[in-house]
Amino acid sequence: MAGFSRVSGDAGAVFNADVGSFTNGSAVGTGVTVNPHGPRLDYFAIDFGANITNAQFQSGGCVEAVNRTIQQLTTIATYEVAADQTISTVRSSKYAVYPAGGTTAADLQTAIRALGTVNGFDLSTATVASTTFGA
Repeated sequence: MAGFSRVSGDAGAVFNADVGSFTNGSAVGTGVTVNPHGPRLDYFAIDFGANITNAQFQSGGCVEAVNRTIQQLTTIATYEVAADQTISTVRSSKYAVYPAGGTTAADLQTAIRALGTVNGFDLSTATVASTTFGA
C-alpha cells in the first residue's frame, strides 16, 4: 500500500487550540479549559423576568428576538433551557457564546431590555449574568 511521509506539522494545534502561542512540547496545557472542537466560549444566564409560554418559542416570539439580539453582539454556539424547567414554566436560559470576551453580561442585558415588549412578552426586566453550563 502506498503512503506519504509527513514532513511537517504535529497535533499540537489540535489539542491546544485556545493558546495564543504554541511551542513543541506544549501540546497539552494544564489548568486551562481547552475545546478542540472550536473556540473558547463565554457563558451567560438570562432570566426573562417571568415564565415564557410555548408561543414565545415560536417564530416571532421573544426567544427568537433575544437570540437575534445576542447574535448582533456575539455568536451563539449553543443554548439551553434550564434543566429543572418544563416548557410551561420556562423562566431562564443559558447561552454559550464566542469569541470569549466579545461581550459582557451588562451589554447583553442592556440590549435585551431595549427590546421592550415582544409578542406580548415584556423583556424590560430581564437580567443577564455570567455563568457556567451545568451550574
